[in-house]
Amino acid sequence: MNPFLAVLLVIGAAYAGMAYADDVVHINGDPYAFIAYKDTIRIVDLSVPHAPLMAYSIPVQSEDSHMVTFHMDKGLYLVAYDAGDDSLHIFDVTSPYSPVSTHTVQHVGAVTGLDIVDTPQETLVMLAYDDTIRMLSVSVPDNPSIVHTIHPVWGSHIPDGISHMLPFGIHDDSYALAVGKTSAQIIDLDEPNSFKVSIQQNVHGFDHIGEFTDAQILEYDSRVYGLLAGHDSVIITDLSSPDNPHQVGVISLESEDTHPLRIDVIHGGDTPYILILDGEILHIADVTQPDMIFSVQVGPDLHNVIGYADGVHLEVLLTGDDLLILDVTDPAQATPAYLRGDQKLLAPLTVETVVIQDSLYVVTISSAGDTIQIFEITNSDDIIPVSEVAGGQFGYKGIHGPQDITIVQQHNNKTYAIIPNVNSNSVAILDISDPHVPVLIHSINDIPEIKSPVGVETFDVGSSSYIAIAVNFINGVFLVDITDIHAPRPALLIRDGQYGFEALSGATGLESVTIDDTVYLLVTGYYDNAVQIIDLTDPLSPAPAAAIFDDVGGYSIGGPHQIKAATMESGTYAVVTSIYDDTITIIDITDPVSPSMTSQITGSDFQGITSPDYMDILQTDGHTYVMVTSYYDASVSVIDMTDPASPILVSSAIHNVDGFDMEGPLGISVKSHDGSTYAAVAAYFGNGIQIIDMTDLSAPRPHSLISSGIENSVALFGSHGIGHIIVDDTPYAISSVFSQDAVRITDISDPLKPIPITVLENDESFALDGPIGVTSGAIAGKPYALISSVWSGAIQVVDMSNPSLPVPASVIGSHADSSEGYRGVVEANLAYVNGHVYVVAISGFEDVVHIADVTDPYNPTHIATIKDGTGGFTFSASQGLDIAYTPNGVFAIVAGFIPGTIQIIDISDPHTPAPASFVTTETENFELIGYMPDITAVQIGNKTIMAAISYRTNTITLADITDPFNIQYINTIQSGQPDIFIHNPESIEALTIGDQVYVAVASINDSIELLNITDLHNPTLAGLAGSGIESTIYGVTDLDSIRVGSSHYILALTPNSDISYIIEITDSGISQVSNIPPVPVR
Repeated sequence: MNPFLAVLLVIGAAYAGMAYADDVVHINGDPYAFIAYKDTIRIVDLSVPHAPLMAYSIPVQSEDSHMVTFHMDKGLYLVAYDAGDDSLHIFDVTSPYSPVSTHTVQHVGAVTGLDIVDTPQETLVMLAYDDTIRMLSVSVPDNPSIVHTIHPVWGSHIPDGISHMLPFGIHDDSYALAVGKTSAQIIDLDEPNSFKVSIQQNVHGFDHIGEFTDAQILEYDSRVYGLLAGHDSVIITDLSSPDNPHQVGVISLESEDTHPLRIDVIHGGDTPYILILDGEILHIADVTQPDMIFSVQVGPDLHNVIGYADGVHLEVLLTGDDLLILDVTDPAQATPAYLRGDQKLLAPLTVETVVIQDSLYVVTISSAGDTIQIFEITNSDDIIPVSEVAGGQFGYKGIHGPQDITIVQQHNNKTYAIIPNVNSNSVAILDISDPHVPVLIHSINDIPEIKSPVGVETFDVGSSSYIAIAVNFINGVFLVDITDIHAPRPALLIRDGQYGFEALSGATGLESVTIDDTVYLLVTGYYDNAVQIIDLTDPLSPAPAAAIFDDVGGYSIGGPHQIKAATMESGTYAVVTSIYDDTITIIDITDPVSPSMTSQITGSDFQGITSPDYMDILQTDGHTYVMVTSYYDASVSVIDMTDPASPILVSSAIHNVDGFDMEGPLGISVKSHDGSTYAAVAAYFGNGIQIIDMTDLSAPRPHSLISSGIENSVALFGSHGIGHIIVDDTPYAISSVFSQDAVRITDISDPLKPIPITVLENDESFALDGPIGVTSGAIAGKPYALISSVWSGAIQVVDMSNPSLPVPASVIGSHADSSEGYRGVVEANLAYVNGHVYVVAISGFEDVVHIADVTDPYNPTHIATIKDGTGGFTFSASQGLDIAYTPNGVFAIVAGFIPGTIQIIDISDPHTPAPASFVTTETENFELIGYMPDITAVQIGNKTIMAAISYRTNTITLADITDPFNIQYINTIQSGQPDIFIHNPESIEALTIGDQVYVAVASINDSIELLNITDLHNPTLAGLAGSGIESTIYGVTDLDSIRVGSSHYILALTPNSDISYIIEITDSGISQVSNIPPVPVR
């Protein structure tokens, strides 16, 4: 018996929104979605389901668009109808990251629906009009032609308002089901004007379900069915006999209100499923067991459903104002793709500890990995990975670049994590009441004032609950009412320079505190070097209470990052960590209108607080403690501030001492549970979380560790990796993918439409284990790229004469010959000296500089190794390198990261390199050069200028090295100066445009800033990357500059290997024009 026969399915209904004509197709084995969204058709790469990636965006002039894809022998094509220009556009989308327009048919009329059908003779696009159907042959995509027009004839019935044209086959015959508002017609495509029986509601046994909202064809068990969806039901029609269609079943929905449904079909092996999107509910109906209905809550803002198979997995794509992928391989356990389980920690930024149902959990975020991870540490000897939420460019609910986390526990026993995301300019709300199955319930987005949100804090006023969001690029704080956490309501923006607020530039750290029944918000203004205290008595009318500034009233709070509050018997105090000034400042805010400094701890007072960063407060046994992390000292300091005027260092935990493993500690959270006290510390550099037993605060001890290993460190290896090469006048971008041991080549001759060319992978041909440095140049008249790989311990020389087929020429310093010390090579540059070509390479692991002759790139010769601390050379932990050509010869400039040295080496005779000069942090005027990740040299007039960046001090130091034997200090550009927005810079690139000289600076915790340094003593802001095509540019690790035609561009690398930007430099500043598309790495 047919499984649909006489079956009545009853399931609950909810709201459904408008429909979008979306589809999923496979290209070279990978799924891609074609999504009609507002005034674009988006092509989205779904090969990584939890992190969909924009491949391309095709602009259209109207939101009323229809589209369909079809395969030809030569590739895949997209046909899109645009009502805005009354045209039908055909695109070759075989390369989804670079579609090509092949033809436009103008003046096609008001198309109401379209589909594609393959007949033995040709490929046809069916164009539906109100009561007419045209058949357009696209067998030759660049020369389509109308071959049939189907008009209503006497005795036939073409439905009014045709919205769907669904082709199907019976044996060797081709048919289409034309679906109108309330009826449908079967058309014989072999005889287009020979009409079959029509399907009309309330006639011949067909139910009445109102206007049709969607339709699909289902082929199962050698039969063909038509699925017709209305506002509250789905009719199942057997079309196997086109002359006698008949209803065999109905899926009926019961609800107080009826809403339009969206449907699709997916096949799992021998089992087909009907997918029904009913507002916020997805229903999955097993055709073989029609009483078996699985229902999944999916949330609002999703208006269309597409099912597709991806390998052994069945996936459902839900689109609309958001994008969600569900794995429905087991329909009973439908799982959002954003829930992953690999639990690989990648550069954790901060942590929170929380007790949920008597168990202790740690929640951590990674901006580099676009993840939120939860671990149970109830038994800290047995840390249990619980769940992971992953995002990306189209991360569900905007999980893209999470920067902070705060926990909200409401009276209904619900626990929520609030996460601001800098790359999507949004704040996600995650229900973690069941930590094993966290649910993304809402995203606060599409609010212009929420731009680069980096911090979040909660507070209550009366019966209302709010969150405060630090919006870094807006220089302010945005308030949102979350009393109903499922329906947050924007309140208002508090902005620097308005209504008496004067200390909110670069708002970063937030803390709420109640003093005398009044709620106050404490905010650190990173760029103002200040703290703002805000009275929130009326959250809709906040008032400035006070502002505290660096170098005023004895305060030393340069680079204030985090702020916490503690209430004690003696009063209420704020504690501020300041990165620039190496201070922890305790401020009496008992009278918030008149704060006063109580005490200030400096690096000279307590060892281990170089650039103090994150902190947490613990109050126990009548004492108040502040626990502070130092990224640079790799330590956690426990300070007793019970007497705030005389804080006492109680103890310290230091990386690699007494068993502690917390390289690059940042976020810290302390919690007491079941008689014990634990601190969770995010080890950003070491990709781990160190759990510390703080029960005895005088003797903290390492208790357990969650880690994926320093070898995967973004912080260590994210500083370099993008470059370019010109081959036959065509520019190509070369970008390394450290995490995947690969290098991507992209044609950027049209920066608006970059084209992926190929990918090099670590294998028997290429030594690319941990590629990090990219350089290129001409050798013997041919183009070559040199790729430095830390784990290969080698530099791969690549012949780029044919960018589509790069040839491995040779390997310098192969890992098989470790005696040359190439282990950990991080950067290499070419030097042209006396008719020869040399490669100069630095190894931060071995503290050495290598020189090799690559004049014959297929047979390089190692000629010199320079060791730190020998022969007058000083370059410990070198990371930055550049080559300077001066009247005095050719010189290598080497930047030592720790403690901070600049060594200039004379390589005029590369066989006998000699020290020319050096400066350190102890050299007058060079005190701020510590922790240098990069350095560059540029010619300005007749001078050779060196520019060095400091990750720690957020500075650019300029010096004249025209005479490399006598370095002359010129100027220091420091974040916090007017129009200077540098925050943990990773890379610097110098470029000359006309008679002007610029430096572009990439900040891992900010964006890209372009500075005009033509006047070295008065540098000026030339451009700041704020908004991109899809998201704010935030977190950049490497830069390269290139001229394409008459325009200049910056290539920018991010920690996310799939996202690299092309940014144009114009007279009005800099702006993103496109993304470099990734070539899939297998």
